[in-house]
Amino acid sequence: MFDDIIRYCLISSPLKPIRIADSEIRAQINILLNAPFGTGKTHLIEQIEKHRLGFRIMNWTEVALLGSIRKDGEIVPPMSIVCAGKTVLIDEFQSVPAKLRLPLLSLMEEQRAERMLNFKVPQPIRYDSKYWSVFAQEGYMTFKIRSSYIVATSKVGTTHLDRMLQSRCIQLNIQVGYEDMKRGYSDIKFDDIIELRNELDNEQGYFKKSEWEDVRDTVIEELRSREISPNYVYRVSADILRIMNIKMLIGEDPDEAWKYLDFILHGILGSSFTPLEVKIYQSLNGRTPLKEIASSLNISKEYSKLLIERLIEKGLIKEVKKNVFTRQTR
Repeated sequence: MFDDIIRYCLISSPLKPIRIADSEIRAQINILLNAPFGTGKTHLIEQIEKHRLGFRIMNWTEVALLGSIRKDGEIVPPMSIVCAGKTVLIDEFQSVPAKLRLPLLSLMEEQRAERMLNFKVPQPIRYDSKYWSVFAQEGYMTFKIRSSYIVATSKVGTTHLDRMLQSRCIQLNIQVGYEDMKRGYSDIKFDDIIELRNELDNEQGYFKKSEWEDVRDTVIEELRSREISPNYVYRVSADILRIMNIKMLIGEDPDEAWKYLDFILHGILGSSFTPLEVKIYQSLNGRTPLKEIASSLNISKEYSKLLIERLIEKGLIKEVKKNVFTRQTR
């Protein structure tokens, strides 16, 4: 599950906005990855960089993030354009200087941010590249960039800006046990993502208004049943639609996007999972005996039983009869 969502985030980077009747939403899937220190978050970021799928921003200045204009009208491109059409990697949101957090949050949601120049340009300036653009007029400039974002952190904050960050992301809360540390918590297939990005480069997803309303209404019923605030309706519905869009574009069944709803909602609620708990949930097919679960993951029956008990407590699976388990329906 976690691996799938991270993979979809990486694939989504260059996509054009999703059309919903006569309106649009961003197609990019953003992730807030919350995991304890020492559990491999930095290694995951390094692997994404190694495969040339994203870049880590470390130079946090206004010019590096948004660019600038010289008095002669020449554009100074920001360093962040290395992430255009790819994935922006951020190790800790708290490491971003306070004055740059709002522009960054604007880029994550609206894919644009503005900055004030210390002079007026003599005439409007426009520069358009494939995944980024700059427009300057009078004493202001606007920078646009099409990218997805992965923010890895060991601590989710509680300030207003932290909540704004969470509203722009699918939040994945990961814990680890000793068995998880043996295996590593990420097993993402990277090798075909560049090829998929190239294939989808000029694609734009489209949904009818009625399709969007069906997704929204289903999400509303799910939030109501779990007593989750209606404030999350738009956010969750849009993320489900983004996953549907990716799955359609790569030839998968879009209705399978609903299987990620539980994890999206548990992220909102702050619930955490170990990678092995996620693998158990994924391995359940119909009614699965405990011994088959343990055998498929190469762990002891006792340890798999402990993980099963945790998943039952979280409401993701149920015990049909003694030592036989199935996924909970929505």
